[in-house]
Amino acid sequence: MKAMSERKYPLEWLDVLIETFKSYPTEKSKKTDGMSLKKVDVLSLAENEVNNLKLRIREEIFVAATPRKNRKLIANYYHETITYYMNILYGIGRDKEKNIKQVEELCGELHCRLRLLLDFLETDFRDYLKSKRKVPKYYLSSAKKNLSGLLDKITERSRKSTCTHTKNVIQIVTDAFEKFINQSKHPYIITDQCVQYRQDLLKKIEALPQWEPDVETGQFPLDSLLIFMNFNSKTYISYLTSCLSESIKSAGTDDKTELLLGYYKGFRQLHTHPAYAFNPEYHSIMDLLDKWFDEELSYFRKITTFTPVAVGKSRESTIKEKLPASGKVLCTLSGDQIALLLRAADEVRMLSARSLTAVFRSIVPYIATQQKDELSYESIRIKSYNAEETDKEVTIRTLRRMIEKIQDY
Repeated sequence: MKAMSERKYPLEWLDVLIETFKSYPTEKSKKTDGMSLKKVDVLSLAENEVNNLKLRIREEIFVAATPRKNRKLIANYYHETITYYMNILYGIGRDKEKNIKQVEELCGELHCRLRLLLDFLETDFRDYLKSKRKVPKYYLSSAKKNLSGLLDKITERSRKSTCTHTKNVIQIVTDAFEKFINQSKHPYIITDQCVQYRQDLLKKIEALPQWEPDVETGQFPLDSLLIFMNFNSKTYISYLTSCLSESIKSAGTDDKTELLLGYYKGFRQLHTHPAYAFNPEYHSIMDLLDKWFDEELSYFRKITTFTPVAVGKSRESTIKEKLPASGKVLCTLSGDQIALLLRAADEVRMLSARSLTAVFRSIVPYIATQQKDELSYESIRIKSYNAEETDKEVTIRTLRRMIEKIQDY
C-alpha cells in the first residue's frame, strides 16, 4: 500500500479495506492490493495510518490553513468524513446476510481506531468544530445501551414513590426516552449534543436527592430540574398546564387571576440553561409556558370584568352605570399600576412636563379606579417608586395587549 505522503487521499487504505470486507468471502482471492484479512496485519496497518493521519491533520490545520475559517473547514471535513466511514463499517458489521464473525470483529476494531481520531479532533480542535456534530452509529448504539441502564435505575426508584405527580412525571420522561432508544430511524439528525443532553438529564434525575414535591414550601424539585434542563416535550408541557388548570379550578377562591399570578411569579423565578434542549427543533419550555400563562391571565381578566347587558337595557346605558359619578375616566388598572404606567411614560418621554410630579398632578385627578373614585396624585407618585412584582406583571400584560391591538389596526 502507498505511503501516506504519496497518496492524495489520506483514507484510501480504508476504502480498500471496506471493499475487501464487502467482497469477502465471495471472491476466491482473499487479498486486495496485497492486503489480507489477517487481524494482526489489518490492525497494525490501521494503527499506523491513524497515527499518520493525526500528524497530517495537525499539519493541514496549523501550517497549510492560516485563516481561522479554513481551519474550521478542514477540521469539520475530517470529522464528517471519519463519521461517514464509521457508519459504513457499522452497516457491514451488522450485515445479517453475511454474518461473518471475522469481518464483524475487524469492523468493531477499526471503529475503535477511528473513534480515537474523532476524540483527537474533539479534544484538540473543539473550537473549530460545529456544535451540532452527527453521531456515528456505533457510538449511538453504545450510548443507547447506557441510557437504557440509567432508565432502569430511575424506573426502579419510581416504583418506591407514593406521590402520584412524581410517578406521572417520571412516566412521561421514561416514555420519551424509551421511544428514542427503541427507534432505529430518527426523523432528525442525531448530534453529539443530542446524546449528551439525554445522558446528562438522566444522570441529574438519578442524582436528585428528593423527587417528591414539598407542599409546605411549594418546592417541586423534579419539575424544577426538567424546566432547568429545558425538557420541552409536548407531553410534559401539556401535563404541566393541565395540572395548573386543575389547581386553579379547584381553588376555594373567587379571584382566579390572583392565584394564577402567584403561580406565574413562582414560574418566572425558575431558570433554564441556554445550552440545553430535549428537542432543539422545538420552542423553549419557558416560552411555551409563558405564552400559556399570558393566555390564561387574559381570559380570567376578561371574564372578571365582563358584565352581561341586562334585558331591556342598551349597551350604552350599561356602560354609563359603570362610569364614576364624577365623570372621570375609569381605569381598570389599580392605583399602583397607574403609577408605574405614568412613571414609565415620563421616563421614555412619551409625556413631557416640568417634572414627574407635574405629570401626576396633571393626569391623576381626572382618573378613577374600580376601587376609588378619588386618587391622590402625591400618593400615586410615591407608589411608582415601590413597585410590586404582581403590579409590574399586570401593567406589562396590559401594554402587550395594547400593542397587539395596534398591530391589528
